[in-house]
Amino acid sequence: MPARNTPGWITSLMILTLTGCTETIIHEIPADQDAPASAWLTTVPAYDDRTNLPAQTTGSQASAQTPTHSNNEQAQNALTTGNSQDAQATATSPVTPATTGSSDVISDEYQPIPLTNLAQTDDGSVVGDSGRRANCRQTLPCRWISADDSFSITATSADNTGSLGHLSINYRVDTLHDSSVVLGNSPAAIGAGGTTFTITEQALGTGNGIAPVAIEAGLPILGSLTYERAANDNSLAEWALTVLDNGMIREAKFTNLPLGPITTETAACNNTLPCIWASADKSVVITLLSAGGFSSTGRLTVNLTIETTADTRIALDAGATALASDGTVLDGRTHRLGTLNGYEQLTITSLAGTAVGAAVSFNRTQTQPVHLRQLSVVVYENTPTPRWNPTFENVPVL
Repeated sequence: MPARNTPGWITSLMILTLTGCTETIIHEIPADQDAPASAWLTTVPAYDDRTNLPAQTTGSQASAQTPTHSNNEQAQNALTTGNSQDAQATATSPVTPATTGSSDVISDEYQPIPLTNLAQTDDGSVVGDSGRRANCRQTLPCRWISADDSFSITATSADNTGSLGHLSINYRVDTLHDSSVVLGNSPAAIGAGGTTFTITEQALGTGNGIAPVAIEAGLPILGSLTYERAANDNSLAEWALTVLDNGMIREAKFTNLPLGPITTETAACNNTLPCIWASADKSVVITLLSAGGFSSTGRLTVNLTIETTADTRIALDAGATALASDGTVLDGRTHRLGTLNGYEQLTITSLAGTAVGAAVSFNRTQTQPVHLRQLSVVVYENTPTPRWNPTFENVPVL
């Protein structure tokens, strides 16, 4: 069959069509220190300046047409241009994704936590030697520090301020590393006279110390222990607290831990109300206003006011008792402090010179005494200072 001649203008049009949609790009392989950069050539579709996409393509098609080159391909191209050092580096070096400052890119570089010195305090705490018993020398706060200097327990107060007036010890946990802590089996506390005290209640942070509690470096958490009885001694010969720090046993040991002295002054009411009780230093005055209620409710209710000479955080707790004239012992049931009501500890801030109202309601009884031989109310300053323990004698019942 005879060959057909193609008109010249058609041939020219085809050549333009084949070559017009591509462009030649020279890629530089980064130079290694002072070595000159090598070039490799590739042909990619021409890009539209308005869309920044290959001409006549959009979306996933544009992505599909964008060429990719492995490290080995770059190395081969570099070798063909005579830069073997660049090729070897490219072939063996891992690819590092480009970043644009996005917060989604997470650096695995270790960020050290600023450390502090647990042996330095600004509250006058007694600090023991690292890894050894802390001798409190009858002073609180008192701090025990671990042998590695990264963990500490500070006894902040010890007094008969727990539930029912039992011995309670408050403490603080500090660490120089993020951790998870739980309470272990702590031994009994030992009083100066040899009396032992067994833990009945415990708290760590917002929990009971059984479930793990997260603690961050430099951010202390507080805790407390309450024992099965009140302490009559002025100090504890030995006290210890066991804490598991990320599974590591930390046993903080203390000696010569002071207990806040319990005042024993009583107010002799002589069958007259109101009756006033004052602390030894006159920093608080508690006035018993009334005692009665048997005829209407079958239970004793007493009303009083508390006034302090300075702004003071005060607490009213369970454990109030009354001894009736016939020998019947009455136990407190509920109590009120300011606008708060409850069965357990209530706390409120007493402003200097402003009386705070309080009341205690006792359990019902069949007796209706004409007076009380003795009335004791569990009210105290809610700090490491002594419990007030106000007691009234010969109180008339109206």
